[in-house]
Amino acid sequence: MALAISGAVLVGLYSLTNVVSRHARLAFGRVEASEADRRGLAALAREIEFAQRLRWAAPPEARPFVFFGSADSLLFAIDPPIGSPGAPSRLVQIKSVVTPDGGELLRAEAALPPSAHDIADLVPEPTRPLHRGPWRVRFAYIAAATAKTPEIAFEAWDLPDAMPVAVRLSLEDPETGLVTQSLRVALRMEAESGCAAPTKGFCSRSADREGDEGVSTAAIVNALQGRKP
Repeated sequence: MALAISGAVLVGLYSLTNVVSRHARLAFGRVEASEADRRGLAALAREIEFAQRLRWAAPPEARPFVFFGSADSLLFAIDPPIGSPGAPSRLVQIKSVVTPDGGELLRAEAALPPSAHDIADLVPEPTRPLHRGPWRVRFAYIAAATAKTPEIAFEAWDLPDAMPVAVRLSLEDPETGLVTQSLRVALRMEAESGCAAPTKGFCSRSADREGDEGVSTAAIVNALQGRKP
């Protein structure tokens, strides 16, 4: 009788140990996945924060910024690689796609010569995977705060004469739409290079634009109304 009871206890302890071990493995796996997602977001953020205020080649009165954003795609310009004197700037496009296991970030790049009028003038390089995980990445675009209004986030940004002050990266559950974590990435570049010498290069904040210091936040908000995420 005592042996039977001892055997039953041992079997119970073994089953409990298996259950605890399985839950520990699952928890460890979730922690690892979360850490990998954070590293992926941080790597993407380091690139986005150095987005340049470059414009497509066009008449001075209609030169849109090389910047476009939607909830699942982001296009922006960056400086040429270090150690490449004379090389043109680069166009980067990041796409977020849903996969059977969660989501994936895809990255495409192309040389951005000063003569390019739009993306059709560029020769894209092969797309490569940037990050894959159990969540999908969503983008939002933040208009600057004013004395009367706080920062406002929009799910799309397609204004030709303005750039957001920051981009928000969010990790979202593809099935439920719940956001697990997010990161606000401030754009470091605050003016075109021409603003250092407006008489030699185009500057959207130049005094010859009827005294307007760029597109006002109010104008941006009015243009983007109805697109808040």
